Amino acid sequence: MRRFLLLLSMLILTLPSFSQIDDITLYRSQYKSEYIHEYNKALELDPNDISAYFNRGFVYLRYAMFEEAIADYTKVIELDSTPTNAYVNRGLAYRASGRPLEALSDFDRAILSDKNCRDGYYNRAVIYQYQGLTEMALSDLSATIRLDDEFYKAYFLRATIYKSIGDLESAEEAYSNVIRLKPESHIGYNGRGELFGIMGANTSALEDFNKAISLAPENPDLYSNRAFLFSLIGDIPKAESDYTMAIMYSNNDLYLFLNRGEMYYELLQYDKALEDFSRALQIDSNCFDVYVSRSSCYYDMKEYHKSIADLEKAVVLSPGDPVVYLNQAYTYMRLELFDKSEEAFDVAIEILPSIINSSSAQLYLQCVESYKDIEVLDNAIKLETTNPILYSDRGMCFIKVNNYVKALADFKKVLELEPVGDNATNAHKAINWMKSNNKL
Repeated sequence: MRRFLLLLSMLILTLPSFSQIDDITLYRSQYKSEYIHEYNKALELDPNDISAYFNRGFVYLRYAMFEEAIADYTKVIELDSTPTNAYVNRGLAYRASGRPLEALSDFDRAILSDKNCRDGYYNRAVIYQYQGLTEMALSDLSATIRLDDEFYKAYFLRATIYKSIGDLESAEEAYSNVIRLKPESHIGYNGRGELFGIMGANTSALEDFNKAISLAPENPDLYSNRAFLFSLIGDIPKAESDYTMAIMYSNNDLYLFLNRGEMYYELLQYDKALEDFSRALQIDSNCFDVYVSRSSCYYDMKEYHKSIADLEKAVVLSPGDPVVYLNQAYTYMRLELFDKSEEAFDVAIEILPSIINSSSAQLYLQCVESYKDIEVLDNAIKLETTNPILYSDRGMCFIKVNNYVKALADFKKVLELEPVGDNATNAHKAINWMKSNNKL
């Protein structure tokens, strides 16, 4: 029994999320068979050896052999009269294998078995957060902290939840507690730095990111976060440098290329943006976010057919996203494919009726009206080919739908028909506006 008691101090494994299970593969691989072999021999001698089942389950859990761990902890629960720790560890195995409801049941049982089970409350809070039950998660975290007010992971999860619900002051306090309890770790500084960025406290955010990087200088996420901050404050050379560092440490992370590409897109450096988007798709050709971002880049470059091609791929990957259909509606309208534009817009409204009230949808409807006006003016101009007012009105409609080439042609026609006068003045103003705003 001594071996069993010694390992109890090591048994609790707290995972950051359902998808991140690398934290539990902590032992070196060459020792796995040795550990398992030792406990197998113990069970041959005594098939009811609780400690052997428990410790073998612990090894299985550490090596991400979840089904085997579940089987061993189930056996412990059958044999042990006080199986609190077995419930916790089996819950962890369920959670890591993507079975949150079974995990939740085990954490409930652990707490029923021992009302002071810190790790039962904490891990149940993780499940509640995953399910979107924030109040229940926060309640369990309060219980966790009452039982152990130096358990930094509870403060970190509390900060994450507070940030997600917009309680930034409470989130800042929780992150500061993480830093107090774990000053040698980057996670508190990085989390608080992200929070300061949301709050617009850029100087404080930069200080925290700098500290985080000094503690974990090979962590690509830290450079990526600082790069995003630098891009927000307009220090593009430093942002580029940080993205380069992040990619150096993780050149297979498509979101590093996506984020840098979006920075270049915002800077109107479309060629660089497209290069990064394409590199991201080389890593994962089924990334919805990249297709949406690249389609926007093509749209602004007036390469509408390429934009549509990317949006069609995005629709396949996420057919229930109304924004993609709204973007399709805009792009088809630029190609003057009005039936397809209307069809895409109708799908967006069907998926999310409230999107009709968004500024993008309202602008789309205004553009539709402008195209209708253009059609009316086209017919009028056919009847009055020398009327400068009609060309001027149509030119303004073309501006509303961002067709600046046709707008320029109409305003030049106004100046040809009426070199001086009110119509000519308005034409000059429109042309100068398009030039000064880089529309031509």
